[in-house]
Amino acid sequence: MMVDDRALAVEQGILRLGLQIGTEPVTAGQWQLLLTLLPDAEAQKVQRYYHDKDRRLAVGSLLLQRAATSWVLGQRFKDVLIQRTQPHNKPFVDAGGTRLPGWNYNVSHHGEWVVLASEPLGAVGTDVVDLRDRPFEAMTAPQYLEHFHRHLTPAEWDGLVGLASKGEAGQYRAFFRVWAMKEAYIKGVGLGLSFPIRRLECSVLDVGEDFVTRIGREGEEEELMMDGY
Repeated sequence: MMVDDRALAVEQGILRLGLQIGTEPVTAGQWQLLLTLLPDAEAQKVQRYYHDKDRRLAVGSLLLQRAATSWVLGQRFKDVLIQRTQPHNKPFVDAGGTRLPGWNYNVSHHGEWVVLASEPLGAVGTDVVDLRDRPFEAMTAPQYLEHFHRHLTPAEWDGLVGLASKGEAGQYRAFFRVWAMKEAYIKGVGLGLSFPIRRLECSVLDVGEDFVTRIGREGEEEELMMDGY
């Protein structure tokens, strides 16, 4: 974002943020400095993660949530109180009494990335997939897709199978875009995996590795429908 665009986004409460945690070594002093930015309870929770990558993702997520809330609502960084809905555990801050009482956000992490999206009125959900960090790499794309067959609509399944001619990379890209849209929706409405995910149907596109430029140039656009609408 340009400076003016960033200021407008903060003013409106509409943020789209991404943080790459990286794998570079972090000194004990640097790590301790990051933890001092968090309340003691959150810092202790982060330290309980066994793997370094999980600790980094947890810190990145908490810092991103605090930064967004501080920018938009003007709260002091360490005074931000992150709560969670019950029973589905969606993080939120109470924006009541602020200039944007309906402001809400959602976070996601995968691979080396933590992302956050926020909106001033409607509920927002987000999901991220780092295609470099894929489990079951020994599987072929068809084998991998088969694990999710029961969660996909017939149209989604046919669309993904039909991309076989574009190679496995294209099938993986298209699948994860479909799955991320479904995840973002159910996270936005705050229902988690209790929501019957087959009620959602996403159009299947493989927009290629340079999808950011291609979407803008060719006008390719996904649709997400629920119960056929």
